[in-house]
Amino acid sequence: MRLRFVLLMLALVSLACYSDSPLWPNELTPAPPTVTPLPPPPAGASRFQVGDIAWLPKTVSELGIRADLTTYPEPVNVNNRVPCTQDTPLRILYTGINLDDGTIYQLVDCNRLVGWVREEGILGPVTIQVNERALTLESGASFGSFKVEAADPPYDSDNNFRPQYDCKINDIVDVIAITGFSTGELYYKIRCANPFNPVAPNVGWTTPDKLFGPVRFRNGETGLVPADAGQIELTLEAGGSETGAVCPAGERVLITETPVQRIQNELFYEIQCGENTGWVNQNLLVGPLVFAPDDLILIIAPVQSLAEQTSETAATEEVPQEANLTVSLTSEPSPLTAENEAGTCVDGTLTRIDEIVGAGGGLYVRVRCGEVEGWLSREFIYGPAEYAIGDTVLLGESAVIGFNQRGIYLSREIKDIEGPSGGTSVISGECDYDVLSAEPVPAEILDVGYLRNSFLQVSGIFYRISCLGKENSMVEGWIKQDRLGVE
Repeated sequence: MRLRFVLLMLALVSLACYSDSPLWPNELTPAPPTVTPLPPPPAGASRFQVGDIAWLPKTVSELGIRADLTTYPEPVNVNNRVPCTQDTPLRILYTGINLDDGTIYQLVDCNRLVGWVREEGILGPVTIQVNERALTLESGASFGSFKVEAADPPYDSDNNFRPQYDCKINDIVDVIAITGFSTGELYYKIRCANPFNPVAPNVGWTTPDKLFGPVRFRNGETGLVPADAGQIELTLEAGGSETGAVCPAGERVLITETPVQRIQNELFYEIQCGENTGWVNQNLLVGPLVFAPDDLILIIAPVQSLAEQTSETAATEEVPQEANLTVSLTSEPSPLTAENEAGTCVDGTLTRIDEIVGAGGGLYVRVRCGEVEGWLSREFIYGPAEYAIGDTVLLGESAVIGFNQRGIYLSREIKDIEGPSGGTSVISGECDYDVLSAEPVPAEILDVGYLRNSFLQVSGIFYRISCLGKENSMVEGWIKQDRLGVE
């Protein structure tokens, strides 16, 4: 704990040295610097702009977990290291050039730790992020389908007999992982529809030049016309100039089943707005909308640095939510500033959405935490959550885990378990459920929480429940939301 506190303080001090803006605890990235020890490089000398995402690659010669940024723009030495995890995205905060030797340095945010890195040591810009979508291009096609690599990179692209999987061409896919190497290669792991088996998607690796994105919507999803954009025009053809109808600001729209159209570097969707149908650029919409007013959601604080944890935990284990973190609400749907803070919500708060709007190119929801009411950006919420505290739920086959000893087991901590292994150090109790009769048993919702995976992405909602145990006494413990219910 003491080490984590020291590292956090170093990060804040480092940021304070390069910024005169206030550091709010729930900003996704530190404020850009206003004073730096290096001048900016000439126009066109750097690959990056402020706000771009770069990638800190794995070092092929020594594939360790940690890489080092520096406190100042200079070569790494034992006294100036800022720890950062290899194979990690970096947000560019400032670009400077050493006029003595021409070296370009980037001031970057690595999971909330700020430091300098030589531009030649990072990859990017990375235009498509993990959990975003992309469009498969003809450049990745062979024999009528888009090919992805079955083996983890780096792989030999000249080996014609390497195992590959098939995806559809000009299809929307999910980016589920990114990896990069100090030799200069960047790879995307994607999940795609199998053209030969629609019920079994394929997963494999490809390179950025074979994808276009990010892609915002899939067919059948719902988008929103931003409230601050005014009405938008629906054209008769994708990328056309002839207008067939207009769609008012704040309107929910449906993405039709017509395939997305790419024209140069723009994507166009056919949408249904009220009774009208027409084509729009994806940049005129926000979404997709996976929430609706009155949905239950969890409020999620920004991720904490992997470098603040031990390397073993960061590399191998899931990470439960941290205590005492808060998220600030704003008085209007806009990014947080010193003037518009309306109050704070505790991390992991379960609440309902009162309203959803699009503004400034993003989605915002209006929520209430106790007596505090305000707006949150989409990235600070997770869900929907299915149950409120105090609800009674029935547990059935979906709650059963284990192989030889099947049952409804509850964990002592927020943890995704697969059976009773670990004994009482892991398992807090077992609900009195008969796997032979499969008769559902009731349970009461006592609390709610969430879990992050090793990449600090939220991986699931958990509930602490109370049920009748095997020895005819009440037991309490945690269970994942996916296991609740009778199916």
